[in-house]
Amino acid sequence: MSAHTPGQWVARPDPNACAGEDWCIGVGDIVDKVAVCSKRDAHLIAASKYMLDALIVAQAYVPPSSPVHQQIAAAIAQARGTT
Repeated sequence: MSAHTPGQWVARPDPNACAGEDWCIGVGDIVDKVAVCSKRDAHLIAASKYMLDALIVAQAYVPPSSPVHQQIAAAIAQARGTT
């Protein structure tokens, strides 16, 4: 598995937002310590660690010659910052 910040990742409205449109991403009770973004991005960002873990597992089941394997490898590399 990855060496990223462990979950449980959560997305919640930012309690300090002036207009109420900012959302916070964090781990457990440390919600506004990781990132602030829009609502449309908050759940995607909060799920990204879990999606990366799923891609790492899925990669083992897809033939290396498959275009899907190449897409998985590219997504994993981008998530790890190795592209």
